[in-house]
Amino acid sequence: INFAFSSFLVELLSDWRQNSNKGFTYKHIKNTYKLKKKGTIHLYNRLTAYNGTGQSISLSRENIYDIFQQKPGVVFSHINRRMLKPALQEINKHTDILVDSIPIKRNGKEISSIEFIITRKSQTQLNLALKN
Repeated sequence: INFAFSSFLVELLSDWRQNSNKGFTYKHIKNTYKLKKKGTIHLYNRLTAYNGTGQSISLSRENIYDIFQQKPGVVFSHINRRMLKPALQEINKHTDILVDSIPIKRNGKEISSIEFIITRKSQTQLNLALKN
């Protein structure tokens, strides 16, 4: 079996790689290779889809259910305790970002969404994360 790429595609990929400072794939693997769970990687991807330091992103309960591939009938406190909090700890320890979360409550106790505040790690913090 032989594969061939059109010259247009080769040129496009070459330009993309030169202009993107090692490309998305390199950065993605470098920042996620130590993440153990699929849900953690999905959460990292969602949080880094919007570049910017000090930026906050709000995700609804439904989005969080989707990220962790859970049905809406699952109790949210279970997802928060067993999936979301460990995922945030793993992201903070092993990737290029630090994430804080703030639950947004609606109707008293029920959490309707979670706001994530994202900051990029300093070079010193990145070096420590890559060693661990």
